Amino acid sequence: MAYKVIRTFADAEDDGRVYKVGQVYPHKDSEVNPSKERIKILSSAKNDAGSPCIKDTKSKAEILDEMAADSKK
Repeated sequence: MAYKVIRTFADAEDDGRVYKVGQVYPHKDSEVNPSKERIKILSSAKNDAGSPCIKDTKSKAEILDEMAADSKK
């Protein structure tokens, strides 16, 4: 899953790599596979920056489709 960087940050779990606004997180050559918890932290204000650093790149339609599929499980 790829995420769009919406606030510049240094990723402590990727050797301090700096991600700039507009870049994709994690970068394509990253050996780090961020956990769901890490994504949750970077997507919320509950991080050192105090505001979200990344956002999901999925469209609203894709998110609604996933939610519908999950509700059928």
